Amino acid sequence: MRLCWILSGSLGQRGGRLFSPLASHRLRCIEPATALVRKGHRIAIVRAETLAGRLDAPDLHDAEAVIIGKQFADITPLVRIMQERGQRIIVDLCDDYQLDPLNHSYAGLLKLADVCTVPSMVLADRLRAGSDVPVSIIPDCVEGDALPPAFRRTQGGALRLLWFGQPANLDALDAALPGLDRFHHEVPLSLTVVTQLSAQVGARFPAQREGLPIRCVPWSPETMHEALQDCHLVVVPSFPTEEKQAKSANRVASALWAGRLPVAFPLPSYETFAGSAVLAEALADGIAWALAHSSEIPSRIADGQALIRNQFTPSAVAEQWHAILADLPNGCVLN
Repeated sequence: MRLCWILSGSLGQRGGRLFSPLASHRLRCIEPATALVRKGHRIAIVRAETLAGRLDAPDLHDAEAVIIGKQFADITPLVRIMQERGQRIIVDLCDDYQLDPLNHSYAGLLKLADVCTVPSMVLADRLRAGSDVPVSIIPDCVEGDALPPAFRRTQGGALRLLWFGQPANLDALDAALPGLDRFHHEVPLSLTVVTQLSAQVGARFPAQREGLPIRCVPWSPETMHEALQDCHLVVVPSFPTEEKQAKSANRVASALWAGRLPVAFPLPSYETFAGSAVLAEALADGIAWALAHSSEIPSRIADGQALIRNQFTPSAVAEQWHAILADLPNGCVLN
């Protein structure tokens, strides 16, 4: 099938292939699209910022279906042109646009959509309640190869914690740090924060806070790989807000795929990994559980990786996309 995927924002080349620093672009487009190409689909990935000048380019004009990924501007008038010439429209949402005033354009896009895809059941339910467009769940995929499950803490050595993500998610880590003081007399802790660095991030997470040594490093694929290999536990605190409840499980899945145990707040999408991650409302309680059950950690991670192979690898996610494309109205035929 001929497809066009439209993304907004930063896209470039890294290691001879398309790359974006945005996880939503990589995990919801670049990786699954690469897997779909291996299955015989022909896919053009187009930046929304160039869309107006490319509407009649062959790779876009001849596409049978157009997938609208994460957007930072209103491309609704251009998408309407594509819909009017008979192309099927899929709107892929990674967040609840109704909670973000900057994403108001999605309401217009959904009116043009044949299908909407989302990463979580909570977000699917919200959209079904307020829209007639069919909604399907497509999870964020993982990247790279699975790494061996491990929890190798030296007796008496520090327990190395890792947090990674967008700076907007740091509020939950900020709130969780005071609760870690209970470990001061039990086991030394250290924390690595991998994110987009700024003066604000440095001020909130200095080299020492709450008696905890902290190291902040800028995000890149290389620093993420090194940080995951160096840590004992990945921490994913959160809040039970409307916005967070609709989030995908990508950070939990990524930690497990890298062979590390995630200790995470029990958001709905994380419940899929209840038998492999440690889910706890209080981060300190989750860490305490991991310390008390350290012998179980490798097997829990292995169970999580088995689940990921079935549902969250690029190939598995591509199969889910294939099924959605096959069900598009008016008889789109898959090559």
